[in-house]
Amino acid sequence: MSSISSYYSFPTSVDEYVEQALVSERANITTLENKKSDLNNKSSVYTDLSTNLKALQDIADEFSSTVSLNALLTKSAVSSDEAKYKVQASNSAVTGSYSIRVNSIARVDIAHSSRFSSDGTELGDLGKQEIRIADGNGEYADLKIDISKDDSNKEVMQKIAEAINESDLSLSASVIYDTAGTSRLTLTSKETGYDNRINLNDEKNNELLTVLGILDENGERQEASGTDGGFLVRDPDELNAVFMINGLEIIRQSNTIDDVIDGVTIDLYSTFEDSEHDGYISVENDLNEVKDQIDSFIETYNKTVTYLRDKTNIDTSTYEHGELYGDASLTTLRYQLSDIVTGQISTDDDSILNTLADIGITISRSGELSISDQDKLDEQLEGDLAGVIRLFQGDEGVGQRIEDLMKRYTRSGGVISSKKSSISEQVDNLDRRIENYEKILETREAALKLEYSKLQQMLISLNNQMDMFNNNSSILDSYLY
Repeated sequence: MSSISSYYSFPTSVDEYVEQALVSERANITTLENKKSDLNNKSSVYTDLSTNLKALQDIADEFSSTVSLNALLTKSAVSSDEAKYKVQASNSAVTGSYSIRVNSIARVDIAHSSRFSSDGTELGDLGKQEIRIADGNGEYADLKIDISKDDSNKEVMQKIAEAINESDLSLSASVIYDTAGTSRLTLTSKETGYDNRINLNDEKNNELLTVLGILDENGERQEASGTDGGFLVRDPDELNAVFMINGLEIIRQSNTIDDVIDGVTIDLYSTFEDSEHDGYISVENDLNEVKDQIDSFIETYNKTVTYLRDKTNIDTSTYEHGELYGDASLTTLRYQLSDIVTGQISTDDDSILNTLADIGITISRSGELSISDQDKLDEQLEGDLAGVIRLFQGDEGVGQRIEDLMKRYTRSGGVISSKKSSISEQVDNLDRRIENYEKILETREAALKLEYSKLQQMLISLNNQMDMFNNNSSILDSYLY
């Protein structure tokens, strides 16, 4: 006779039974988790959108600025002889031409000792020494040199160089082996010009600097010659750069000069021969760079508009829509951007340039900008750059209006920030609901496991009773038959 369990279909384990029983109830959690995933994805899209809007805001700011950072004020500077000098111009530079003549370039101050036999010991005979050295900042350092009689000339020079290099002076020192058996100590200022000269003082009643040949017998600066020590330039005034701008003599400590012509940086490399004519510097509007900046503006604008369109539109053929479809504020933003770049700009003068179309920039049906008439743009840049700049500058300019509009969306507490905060609150609420469902399911799971365990024990008991009944029936049959 069959067992009772053969008449019923039960899962093979309690866990399997409970899992099947909770499938429908777990579906609620799955639904909430899907909603949470959609919201997190939407928040990520808002973040990407904010990045695009901020990029457009930044480049609009570059176009709307009335100071030297304005992208449309880009200048270029031309040197007539880049082997002698190079020039750069910032946006604040004034267009014009300047004559230039370089008479001397700035140099670092260099001093050499006289030539000594590397293995000789005459410097070691001086014993312990203290020298006073200063850089051009006027800060003196008293350096103690521990010289012993056993030190060779080379070793004495190495100790001096080490002491100088370990100080805070703006100097460097090294030992140069000018022949196979001789050595010379060399000192070099780290910067050019008179103010950065090497200052030596031999008032400490020692003869080290004089013996080295760097100073003369009176402790004064002397000019190096052949194997005799001294300075490459005896007169430290000659360490400065000396040049002429429009006939005016200019003296500077460095070969990089940015304080003579407003907005212009000059780098000096070599001097003019007496027979050579003066050079010139020409500062002009860099129209090629201005065109590149306009291209960048259009590219950034189009990237932003395309992203905005893709995320808010619906595909009428597949009915698939972007993650931000239905957000009325973003639809409004698209129309506002279109109005700004196609609208008329109010100016304070009688300029004929009132729209971007007047300089050859037009908008497509999909909302993207392009230079539809390059000749018109070139003509206006060359003939009326100020008018082009006015289209972007000022409270009513394209650049300023776009920048202001973007700030409403990208600033802290702005449109996108508020939307992401709202999404974050919704996600937190879903997390709480999911947590509550999980707790309910845990309680339900425990109850089902207990219930099914009791049912399983009951079934086992009934099966055992059925087995006993079957056994007894078999015994009874054997007596009867």
